[in-house]
Amino acid sequence: MKAHGFTIGVTLGDPAGIGPEVVDRALAVLKKTQPDWKFRVLGELKGKSRITPGKPNKASAEMALAGLEESVELLRCGEIQAVVNAPIHKGNLQKLGFEYPGQTEYYAKAFGLKEEDVTMLMVADRLAVGLISTHCSLKEALKRVSPARIERHGNRLVDFLKARGISRPRVAVCGLNPHAGEGELLDGRRRD
Repeated sequence: MKAHGFTIGVTLGDPAGIGPEVVDRALAVLKKTQPDWKFRVLGELKGKSRITPGKPNKASAEMALAGLEESVELLRCGEIQAVVNAPIHKGNLQKLGFEYPGQTEYYAKAFGLKEEDVTMLMVADRLAVGLISTHCSLKEALKRVSPARIERHGNRLVDFLKARGISRPRVAVCGLNPHAGEGELLDGRRRD
């Protein structure tokens, strides 16, 4: 994927989780393998002393939200052209009034898009996964499976892969693995 003149924002996610460590390790590798790529880390750990690894709290949720808000501002003004998100603790964020089941829906709303207008992607070196639904219960995920949704999200995945320089992407359709959230958050039986 060409990234000349292109800056990728990287949010740290919830700093009580694995986000900061994953971001540090990923950037260390990417700076060696993709020296022309530009990255901007978002969601600086200003109140780091209030964070205990493995114990999300209000401060860690506030930092995660600040990173998301910063990414939207920078996308809007053109300072970054893409964003990669480290994991958040959805339940912890929702205690702050975050009304979205996940980051994908947050971005859709921030840019005036409907859920069907966005595709959540998870990307590694040799595999990219495009989901036809985002954060919902298994019952809802089953309702969302349709040939039209598979085609729409599959085409977005193909476009993404072509932008990465894969001229003839191979796409397989498989599995039903809904993103259920922490503590059964999405099925109405939340555990705190």
